[in-house]
Amino acid sequence: MRMGARWVWRGLMMGAMGGLMACSVLGTRGPSLTKPPVQEEPAPSNGGASAEEMIAAPAEDTSPEAKAGAALEKGLEAIAEKRLDDALGAFQEALALKGDFHLAHYNLAKLRWDRGELEEAEKAFKSTLELMPDFEPAQIGLAGVLERRGERDAALQLLRGALLKLPGSASLSAALAQALTRSGDYEEAREQALKALHIEERNAEAILALGMIYRRQSKYELAEMALRQAIEIDGRLGTAYNELGIALYAQQKKPQAVAAFGLAATANPGSAAIFNNLGVVRTDVGAYRDAIVELERANALEPGRADYKVNLGNAYRGDQRYVDAEKEYVKALEIDEEFAGAFFNLGVLYLDNELPGKEDPLVRYQLSVDYLS
Repeated sequence: MRMGARWVWRGLMMGAMGGLMACSVLGTRGPSLTKPPVQEEPAPSNGGASAEEMIAAPAEDTSPEAKAGAALEKGLEAIAEKRLDDALGAFQEALALKGDFHLAHYNLAKLRWDRGELEEAEKAFKSTLELMPDFEPAQIGLAGVLERRGERDAALQLLRGALLKLPGSASLSAALAQALTRSGDYEEAREQALKALHIEERNAEAILALGMIYRRQSKYELAEMALRQAIEIDGRLGTAYNELGIALYAQQKKPQAVAAFGLAATANPGSAAIFNNLGVVRTDVGAYRDAIVELERANALEPGRADYKVNLGNAYRGDQRYVDAEKEYVKALEIDEEFAGAFFNLGVLYLDNELPGKEDPLVRYQLSVDYLS
């Protein structure tokens, strides 16, 4: 899930894929520049600078604040180049130089979020809000952490409280619309999405929320239209690509779904759900080894999901790695001893395939009956 978090440099925002949305001169405005005295000899006529055009270079700012700003910029450049460890070090350097640098705390939180490090992300988002209580990207980011951790009511309460203070915020309304959609309250979600669009008619997150609603109402063509529009406005929305992939898959547009999930995984590398979705579709189209890579990543990010274990087991079974498939199905039952998908797939595995210690067809048949009944 992605709830609107962005890389932030002063007034600029950077999306999860690292592209700057706008360019500006970084830093505060310096002192006025004065002309040097006119030189005795005439200025050269071969294109060189005239006396009036020559200016003195400003002295380098070596203050801790300036060094912290430079470290932050270095971290954002590393993000854009996918050098996440270097970015982590740069953000930490910025905070070592200026501990109350809220943008360094925020971008550190965003990096932790994208890496799936929820506990560390939560700490950094909270540190940001201690310094800037009404900083909307951090409020939205913290709500995302709470929701991913299963604390949906707390996430909704946080966003509602933020909106009470900032009722004209399109970003907060859009984030609340998405959270409400995931909780199943489509009516209020639609109201919040339209409210955000009334404030900002090309708000990609609000259009994404409408696409999410349509997809959950099985209005797949409408969902696809809305989600493509959101992506056209902001091509860095991992959640939009994930939702688009689900809508495309529901319409049996499987190659397009694979492409959409791949872009979602690039944008949100810390989302287990996205890697799971990509793995499931790759399994369905017979790309078992690619599916295994994606599903192993999903399980590494969220090891406590029984359904992810079964999906990985199915990919192993498709690749004829029957022992590995059996292990994953058993792990799923250790997590949820009543998980029907694990029983069913174990039954199919034993019915169709020989495994070490289960070569006897009668033994496998009895095991299959036990799991399928």
